[in-house]
Amino acid sequence: MQPLTVVLLQDNPITKCELADSLLPVGTVVAVGSLEELRHVLPTIIKATLVLDIELAPLREVSRLTQDFPAASVVCNHRTPDEQLWVQAMNAGAADCCSSSDISGIVRAVVADISLRAAA
Repeated sequence: MQPLTVVLLQDNPITKCELADSLLPVGTVVAVGSLEELRHVLPTIIKATLVLDIELAPLREVSRLTQDFPAASVVCNHRTPDEQLWVQAMNAGAADCCSSSDISGIVRAVVADISLRAAA
């Protein structure tokens, strides 16, 4: 099995730290500070799950990332997601869209996505 890397692009530094700590058992965690840095790092990673705050990575970027890096999977988060935003995130290619304050929900979404991709 190929090693998994979880790449975090988060607006809130506390959320970033909590996610990094919670996702360490899942794989290697890499935190990036911008979309530019994310696009620079992704080609060097064999298998990645991206956890993107859609205030930093708007849905049009989520769509571009899933097209440009088909081996990567995306879990989005937002400080106030609603059903409409969730549908838009799914249409952009995300595996899920969670509340930024729901760290355990984000971790569950990442683990569920990894499990689905491993079964495919």
